[in-house]
This record gives sequence, C-alpha cells and structure tokens, in this order.
Amino acid sequence: MLDRLKTDSSLRRICGRERKNDVSDEWTFSRAFAEFSDSCLPERVHEAFIKKSYKGEIVGHNSRDSTAIEAREKPLKKEPVKKVAVKRGRPKKGEERVNLLTRIEKQANGMSLNEMLDDLPKACDVGTKKNSKGYKVSWIGYKLHPLKNEMTAENKRCRLVGHKTAEVIRYNERSTDERINARLKDKFGGRVVRVRGHAEVMCHLMFGVLALTANQMLILVT
Repeated sequence: MLDRLKTDSSLRRICGRERKNDVSDEWTFSRAFAEFSDSCLPERVHEAFIKKSYKGEIVGHNSRDSTAIEAREKPLKKEPVKKVAVKRGRPKKGEERVNLLTRIEKQANGMSLNEMLDDLPKACDVGTKKNSKGYKVSWIGYKLHPLKNEMTAENKRCRLVGHKTAEVIRYNERSTDERINARLKDKFGGRVVRVRGHAEVMCHLMFGVLALTANQMLILVT
C-alpha cells in the first residue's frame, strides 16, 4: 500500500495526500488497521451499504457457501475430548439421556444473532472439507461462512410430498457462490492473509468483501 501510494498520484490524492512526503509511515497504517479490527469497521460499512442498496427490495433467494482461509499462525492446541459411551436401546425407567445439539440445531432453536456469533469458534484451527471432486482437503486457518438457520420441520414436510425446497434449488446452482469465493481469493486478498488473530483476519477479509460488493454493484449498474 505504501509503495502504491508513492507511485500512484491519483490514488494518493483520493486518500488526501498531495505529495509523496505526505504519505504516513508504516506504524500509522498498522495502528489504524488495529483500530479498524477492534471497531469491526468493514463489517459495519458493508451492513450499511447493503441496507441502503436493498432498501425497499424483497430478496427472494439467498445463496450461501463457505470457503477455506489459510492463515500464517499455529492452530489452537486442544485438550483431548473424552468420549462418553452412549448406551444403545431404549432408556430405562427414570433414566435421562442428554442429546447434544449440533451448532446448526442450536441456531434453529431460537438463538439470537449475537448468540450465534458468540457461539462460533474464533481460534485458528485445522479445517477439513471435501472439494468439488469429492476429495478431502485440509488447511490451517479459518473458515469464512454465513450463519445458517435451518427450517428442519418445513423441509421434512416438503420432502414427504416430493416438493423441491428453495434450498435444494439453490444448492444445484451453487456455482454462483463458488465464483464469488474465487473472486474474493484471487482478486480481493482472500488468498493472501498476512495478519494474525480472528479479529484482524476478519477485518482483512471484510475489506475484500466490501470492495467485491461495490464492484458487483457497479457491474449491475453498468
């Protein structure tokens, strides 16, 4: 960024700097980025941008997909989890068995947005997922994905009557999400994350998402 500001006079003027000597030092940029991370600035700007752009509009479909984000930090060391033996068959009279809910099931159980955000893991970890060819791939870093609220009962009824839900139709057209994730990584910094920690990684990614959103809006307008 510093090199670009010193060579690109147009960008320098947009940033309020007329001369090369007016460009701030590196430590100033680092301090500003830390403030942006702590205040969740890009997330708030993105939210305001979407609210303004879609004010009065009805969004009929919302396609979502997750993507792996590689990071330059060590994964969080986890304590070994003790597996609890689950008895098979019906419980005895008076016996209570606790069924642990998955994160998706808990979200569908009436959690608020803030509760969903607090429940998401934020530490660097080893992630694993299947690629488009069905092979498992692993990475060290994070996973960028939207929150998901499942309508389990409704989907079950739709399956019983042979009706294809909107989620199933969108899943078959998921290439849209994959193209957006690819653009985020290839052209908007998602593949090269040089900061560490959940807050700063999220800030880095959301600046890319914000720029990508603005770019998509310009394409739609033109």
